[in-house]
Amino acid sequence: MKLDFIKYFIKGLILMNNNNHTQINSKEIFDQKINNDRKKLKQIINQATLLDFEKNFFPEASIKRSLKGLSNVIVVAPYGFFGDAENTDYLAYLISKELNASYLINNKKYKSVLNENSYGEIADLNKPYLENENTKSFINKLLSSISAIRIKTSCPPIVIILLDIEKKSAENGSFDIYLTMDYESQNSDYYKSSLNISKTIFNNLNKNEYKISYEKRIYFCKNTIFHFLIKKINEIGLVNVVQIKLKYQGIRDIENISITAKNIADSLKNTKEYKIIGNLTETLNAVVLTETTPDYNLVEKACKRLTEIISKHYENAMLEAGKYIIKEFYNNEIERARNKQPYKEKSLFQLIQQLKKSGAKAPSKSWIYNAVNLSIDYEDFKNIKKYNKLLLSHKILLFTISNRKIKEFLIEEIVDNSYTINQLRSRIAEIKQNNNDYIEEKIIKEIEEKKNDLVNNDIKNESKIIEDNSIKDEDKKNDLVKSNASKSESKKSTNKDKDNYFSNFVDILKKPEILFNSANRSKLTLKFLSKFKKSDLVNIKTLTLQKKMEIQMEIEVLNSMLKEQNSIIEKYDVFIKSLDDILLD
Repeated sequence: MKLDFIKYFIKGLILMNNNNHTQINSKEIFDQKINNDRKKLKQIINQATLLDFEKNFFPEASIKRSLKGLSNVIVVAPYGFFGDAENTDYLAYLISKELNASYLINNKKYKSVLNENSYGEIADLNKPYLENENTKSFINKLLSSISAIRIKTSCPPIVIILLDIEKKSAENGSFDIYLTMDYESQNSDYYKSSLNISKTIFNNLNKNEYKISYEKRIYFCKNTIFHFLIKKINEIGLVNVVQIKLKYQGIRDIENISITAKNIADSLKNTKEYKIIGNLTETLNAVVLTETTPDYNLVEKACKRLTEIISKHYENAMLEAGKYIIKEFYNNEIERARNKQPYKEKSLFQLIQQLKKSGAKAPSKSWIYNAVNLSIDYEDFKNIKKYNKLLLSHKILLFTISNRKIKEFLIEEIVDNSYTINQLRSRIAEIKQNNNDYIEEKIIKEIEEKKNDLVNNDIKNESKIIEDNSIKDEDKKNDLVKSNASKSESKKSTNKDKDNYFSNFVDILKKPEILFNSANRSKLTLKFLSKFKKSDLVNIKTLTLQKKMEIQMEIEVLNSMLKEQNSIIEKYDVFIKSLDDILLD
């Protein structure tokens, strides 16, 4: 009995110290209090805001959500019931109007357990890990809203969470506002941007003579929305979470709520992270400077954009992505892209790192570079009609050829001879075997003809020497000529056997299913390979590396196509989730 008395006595002290002393014990008192507060609000907010407020905040006792804002901010009020972070619902709405932001507000729909003896339905919406359907619904709406803002603005969303300062211990009663800082993530990109936002808000509010402090004791925020969103950053992408705790008297009371909203909004507008659609376009004629640090806004925007592009037809997606990367990271200069010299080198590296963390739907590093190469080749061969007849797999294999003239000749060959992918691989292997210098068929024939001429000249020269030495014995002369010719033929035959030996092995090398067959296991031993000349071994190694790279490229193409299908499935899931959210509203 004594424990129950102490329990309710403490709750009573909390309620008395919180906001105002009105006890909401019935629906009649609840409606009367709302009407009184609305009358006061009408006297302090402008006509345009008032009309929107009357339209969207009536009737009350519901969850209010709007995604009409044009900025990358969403203001969240998980409380707001009378005696329970009172008026944070109205404050969130007024801040959103000042910032052109979205909002998600508990407009006196649910109360926390602290007010369990008063009128109203209990659900603590600031405890996302609770097994409560109302809380889960609120959190799911928040996550879908964050995703929508990211898509709309192509910027990291800023989530402003409004709470009551009086929930803290009495030692903090001397401050008007607390800004919560996450000191567990000090080495993260999130921490740096959120710290900048918090510092800017702190300095601006401090100038307005608010008594403001940082909340460094992070354990107060365990298992709250603030903590929940930070822990999900790797899953949902970069989000800047700012938690603001405000006292009631002189800050959140109806008489002061409008000026508080304006001061908080003005403080946030001064941060570089705050963005509005329409103000995101950079000057196209800006001087290009060497980059010293990554442009995280560009990285975030590019990560989002490239993930969207993948959902389109694969080749068009790769081409569109390549053009986008060249424009954003190479200043739209093809030659810099060809020479792998991005202006935004650090940002490109950071983009690739972030894409790695984005899950299966995001493009890989090799896909990014293939996209750039495809865009370069499209520009180089846009006037060659046969290039457009090639399959994407043909075009990707051509990336391994750096000489433009060789590529042009191969494009003609592929179309004229209807090369399969394997046939093109073999052709490229022949080119690589000749140290990347392509020898056209006519030149090859000319070389062969010259070789034959040299052999015939050697025979003629030997015959001439015999005649010059006055060898009159015709039989001996003929025997010597035959002997020399026989030696020459024997030498040619030996070389031909060696060439055939090497050629046969190269043929096997091109077919891994035969090369690694148990029947050919002996051909992979040192004893067998030692039969080749050193120059042949160098060529064998080159061909092996080339074959490995081709197979890796094929795997990359297949993986990317699989990612495309997975991305489509995920988009269906998001769409279905959005439909569920709308049906629940």
